Amino acid sequence: MKSEDIRAGILASRREITDLLSEMVSIPSPTGKESEMALWLAGWLKSNGFSVESFDLDPERLTKRYPEAFYRYSFPYDNRPNVAGILHGKGNGRSLMLNFHLDVVDVDPSLWTRDPWKATVEGDLLYGRGACDMKGGGASILFAVKSIIESGISLKGDLIVSGVIEEEGPGNGILALQERGIRADACVIPEPTDMKLCTALTGGAYLIVTVRGRGAHSTMMWEGVNALEKAEIVVAGIKKWRDLRRGEMKDPRYAHTPDVSASSPVINLMRADNGNIGRIPGRAQVWTRATVMPGEDPRRIADEMQRVILSVTDTDPWLVKEKPEFTWIILGGRSYPAEIRETDESVTLFRESVQLVTGGDPELTGFVSPADMQQLLNIEPRTPTFMFGPGNIAQAHTEDEFVTVDQVLKTSAILADFILRWCGIEE
Repeated sequence: MKSEDIRAGILASRREITDLLSEMVSIPSPTGKESEMALWLAGWLKSNGFSVESFDLDPERLTKRYPEAFYRYSFPYDNRPNVAGILHGKGNGRSLMLNFHLDVVDVDPSLWTRDPWKATVEGDLLYGRGACDMKGGGASILFAVKSIIESGISLKGDLIVSGVIEEEGPGNGILALQERGIRADACVIPEPTDMKLCTALTGGAYLIVTVRGRGAHSTMMWEGVNALEKAEIVVAGIKKWRDLRRGEMKDPRYAHTPDVSASSPVINLMRADNGNIGRIPGRAQVWTRATVMPGEDPRRIADEMQRVILSVTDTDPWLVKEKPEFTWIILGGRSYPAEIRETDESVTLFRESVQLVTGGDPELTGFVSPADMQQLLNIEPRTPTFMFGPGNIAQAHTEDEFVTVDQVLKTSAILADFILRWCGIEE
């Protein structure tokens, strides 16, 4: 069977790929509860001829190996395994990893108009939690791989399919995969890029600003200094930073989001003492995030943002005396931006696969959300990685999340063609 026959067969398999994705969506796997999805994937890979390894994360090992990148999340790591399957090639070919994350963002079912844990198909749209982010991409991988196996074609290079936990967090699952020594000559992650070829990601430095006031009885506000009101001055400093950053970056890959460099939202504004309604807050916190563009250093951006905020808070006599406390969270993987050269051979060959299936060259884009591509590009052994997948990131984490089945089909056909190009066919 020829590669064009495999592509055509995938594109004609709408019902089969819809059934596969529906099965995946029906397995709830919010972060912290990925075990059932991991078990399902391991079984699927074994039944299709892969050598499979499932393993829980070891926080102590990861802390020792990646002290700046590992950030312990709020869930225990028992019975939440990563899964990696290897389809061994015949030799003399390049290896390829196809990676997707097993976890999805949890839901409040009362906000949905459909059952979030059951796929609902309406025309070309398939609804359900994770349909877009990123079980649609996972289904594209699995159907591409299955189509190649069933064709009888043997690959020269090894093919790795990995499913990792905790992508919807600090990205510790992909770190554990790297620490385990599971790697390839290139990696594709079918995150929801709307079938655009993502060669760059922004980073992010997270900031908690603690403001001290002076607590007092709420009926005698003149006796205290309201920390929440002083925190509003910090918010004004954040807004000044946004204004300075707006339009500063001209990276064409972010033309669709021209103000991404200024994306520093107030994530939380809260009192941080043990007070109640009868007490003026004596301490408050502001949480925010500084976007770090490709080519920028997160520590430099953190320093610049802090100086701008202080330039505003220093206009207030109380905050001159009681300086705000800045706590930065900068992770070795997720805080740093990442990019792959457009001339990298893996990118060039993938573009050819896209052209064969869609008839046009893919648009090159940058991703604004953290993703496992950052760790793979930024942390040794630095695997050449890019993203291309079905669904629009604007649908991720939303109520009534959906993906278009047509994009899942086309992505699968593209992945199948690229696997054959990259790994090589044993004659």
